[in-house]
Amino acid sequence: MPVEIRTTVSQPRWREQYDRMQRWRRRMATSSTDADLVDNTHAFFITCFHLRDWLQSDTSVPQSVRVDAPMLVKTDASLQICADLANGLKHLVLTQPLKVGAPVSLSSGNPPTVHDAGGASLGDAAVIADQCIAAWNALLKSRGLL
Repeated sequence: MPVEIRTTVSQPRWREQYDRMQRWRRRMATSSTDADLVDNTHAFFITCFHLRDWLQSDTSVPQSVRVDAPMLVKTDASLQICADLANGLKHLVLTQPLKVGAPVSLSSGNPPTVHDAGGASLGDAAVIADQCIAAWNALLKSRGLL
């Protein structure tokens, strides 16, 4: 009877979402149309926010990280914006309490910009995306996961 030999190394499940987040960020940077840029930006923030859920649900992740992931979203300014954008983009209306304190929105211009409820700019979506990735990287590196 033939034996199946696997040559790929299995990676933790949370890493799938982390890598997906990185791919969406690259797609933001290489979008060929304004519509693609907006779609890729939406997908990035939803995927980035839900890394929290993947870290919490992956039993291979140390318990301390499973606890610290939602705390990071509650305390990091860029991830608070990310959470509010993701919930609004996914559900049309926010279904969770606001993290930022006031509703945020994403413009459809080029570059996409995050605005608060009063219309004031909170920053370029690409800059906020990079800040989100940096926050996740800091947590994951500090726990030896990256």
